[in-house]
Amino acid sequence: MKRSLIWVLIAVFAISLTLMGSGCQPAAEPAAQEPAAEEPAEEVAEEPAEEALTDVHIGNVMPYLEGWFTYFDQGFNIGLQQADVEVTQILTNWEPEAEIQAVRDLIALGVDAISVTSGNPDAAQTLCQVANEAGVPIQIVDTRQSEGPGEPFEIVEFDWYGVGVMFAEKIAENWPDAKVVQVQGLAGFSTVESQIEAMEKIENETGAFETVQLEYTDYGIETSKNIIRDLIQSGREFDVVVCGAQEMAEGTIQALEEANMLEDVIVISGNGGVLDETNFAAGKLDAAISQPCGLHGIISAISILEYLKGNPPLELVQTPIVWCTMEDWEDTLIPWDIDESWIPVAEEFVKTGELNY
Repeated sequence: MKRSLIWVLIAVFAISLTLMGSGCQPAAEPAAQEPAAEEPAEEVAEEPAEEALTDVHIGNVMPYLEGWFTYFDQGFNIGLQQADVEVTQILTNWEPEAEIQAVRDLIALGVDAISVTSGNPDAAQTLCQVANEAGVPIQIVDTRQSEGPGEPFEIVEFDWYGVGVMFAEKIAENWPDAKVVQVQGLAGFSTVESQIEAMEKIENETGAFETVQLEYTDYGIETSKNIIRDLIQSGREFDVVVCGAQEMAEGTIQALEEANMLEDVIVISGNGGVLDETNFAAGKLDAAISQPCGLHGIISAISILEYLKGNPPLELVQTPIVWCTMEDWEDTLIPWDIDESWIPVAEEFVKTGELNY
């Protein structure tokens, strides 16, 4: 009996050892998973590389190289420097026949594109026809061509009607019931007539001011000075003088100073040019509409380059205008005399219509 009990205990112990051994076995390692196959990357369409312009020849037709056009020409050439473009310039002194002949001469030279500043809508129409027939792209600056078959690939201008609106609205806002004298540029120019039309419209609709005299000039300082001098001697009353360009503002200021009337009359310039900067700094100019013609030139040039690269241009590009006063002009006025650092500003504007500076 005793021996039987011993064998039973031995059997139980053996079974216990067996069970304990099976519980201590390490767990089997999971089977290694094969790396997931990479999904093919989504193909992104590459934009075609823009071809560099080579051996480009551009014609530039302008009236002269003085004042405004000195700085426009400077900007135009800065805008083309990056592309190493050859430029042939022809000066026409606002003569319609000379403008048309200049376009014919440039076509004969084999230019790739032409930019023309014309003062005559009929001439602009004719020279567009001449360029179209020759298959040469033509850009018109600061005018609109008359009705007809000739079309530029682009018009680059300031919003001249908007300039007149700005004159009128600012006068109504700041100098209500003023008696206004307008000293404007050459009669018949679309840039001039657009300003006058806008001012007349707002004057008639609101009665916020009264235009007591409208004078056209040749953009000369002495001419403008004589106009204001004669006006003073006539005894006609006026509170505000709107000057279509910086030279007119300079002549007006000189005449008012001679008559000891400068402190009594508001002088507004339509340019914001170098003469205006001097008069602002001296406390002699009350306000100006900044028309940055140097930047205007860069924008005109870059628009041509973009067209020649095959990038669709805007049919109408309007360089921005900015209202400046004696108090804020140092922060708001865009200088005429600019350098190549303005090229990115102009490039962005040509592509997006946004001016960031």
